[in-house]
Amino acid sequence: MNAQVKPWSRYQPQRMGPLNGRGTPVTRSEQPVSYEPIPTSRYTSPEFMRLEWERMWRRTWLMTVRESEIRNAGDYATYELGKESFLITRDQNGRARAYYNVCLHRGNRLRPVGAERQCGHAASFACSYHAWEWNLDGTVKNIPEYDVSFPRIEPKSALSLREVRADVWGGWVWINMNPHAEPLLEFLDPIPQHFKPYQMEDYVVAANLTIEWDCNWKTSVDAFNESYHVQGIHPQLFDYIDDLNLQFDTYRRHARMLVPQCIPSPRAVGRERLHHYTETFLKAFGKDLDYFRAHPREARDAVIRAKRAVENESHFPYRFLSDEQLTDDYHYTIFPNAQFNTYGEGAMVFVSRPHATDPNKMYWDLLYYTHPDTRAAAVAGGAPENAANKVVTNDGLDIGDPFLNEILLQDAFNLPHVQKGMQSDACDVLRVSEQEIRIAFFHQVLMQQYIERP
Repeated sequence: MNAQVKPWSRYQPQRMGPLNGRGTPVTRSEQPVSYEPIPTSRYTSPEFMRLEWERMWRRTWLMTVRESEIRNAGDYATYELGKESFLITRDQNGRARAYYNVCLHRGNRLRPVGAERQCGHAASFACSYHAWEWNLDGTVKNIPEYDVSFPRIEPKSALSLREVRADVWGGWVWINMNPHAEPLLEFLDPIPQHFKPYQMEDYVVAANLTIEWDCNWKTSVDAFNESYHVQGIHPQLFDYIDDLNLQFDTYRRHARMLVPQCIPSPRAVGRERLHHYTETFLKAFGKDLDYFRAHPREARDAVIRAKRAVENESHFPYRFLSDEQLTDDYHYTIFPNAQFNTYGEGAMVFVSRPHATDPNKMYWDLLYYTHPDTRAAAVAGGAPENAANKVVTNDGLDIGDPFLNEILLQDAFNLPHVQKGMQSDACDVLRVSEQEIRIAFFHQVLMQQYIERP
């Protein structure tokens, strides 16, 4: 480490000033966290995978699709998680609902499960095998020859689609397989308060990719739960983020990390450069690039002032955000598997989903959300559309930004090797540092609030 860089434990986050009534709370919140080594069997064991399914996945609220994908009665989208498939739809009364995507006759999927997530519109849900049919509210609409062919089974009223709890927050539909779970807003607390200034209800999906990775879903969550790895795998970020002056917060089950951006890392002392992202912001606001190329550590403050100056004209929610939120990444992990990189202009969200049978595989959803310019859209004669889901390989990981693509591909390349290493007899535990507090906290929540509670 450069001699001018202090040990991480001495650093305190550099806040630029009071909130003045704007933005997300920045008060530190830290619960007692154990740094006990983490058994690698939690990532590789089929038995632990089974426990996770029974005691965690089936008991927690999970983010699924955007409400705008089921805008009208009869609109639907499928959502896959582990061995289950769900139908997310809107009934005739405008209520978002979720059902197991399965026919109660012989188990056929009511909507096919393919590589890409299925979306569409239907007046009812009919099985393509024997034509059993259900209304949008889940009640039976028609079972051919029911009275003559099925005299010994349940009455029709007992054959409604099996429903799971569904609720809406932030513009997303959330589901929970546990009928006795706490309400969604209680589960999410304090996330709704923290995210309110970002006005996420207005988001449009600009990128929607799914990739199958050869690693456990938690291996992916861990990778995006700390910045300790920046110096090892992403050194090109040294010109853009301060990976040392961070703030970590833990809340009941969720956690966050505040990452200063548009400013070089202290690790780059003596060789700072103006990153092209920062340069793009400065250029857009007519700033003297030559000056900031010579003084890159002053650029963050200049970008903040420039965005603040246009807050009342911008379609981005700058006027509701604190100064730091105009540049920084407020990174949240919503337990168990949704991770938000939140910015003034939108959010990049990672969702890590378990494989149906193999603890060494998973599905990673990369979703890029942005605030549409509704005024420009109106002039153009229509509302912006959500990007459709695409299943790709690592070679097809492209969200339209070569630099960001490179960063994400570095993680994608690394994770299968991490997973293979955890299967070695030489690696029976993971050792986490204070910079990896969110990993330690995640496992504490997983074990104490779910796995150890039958």
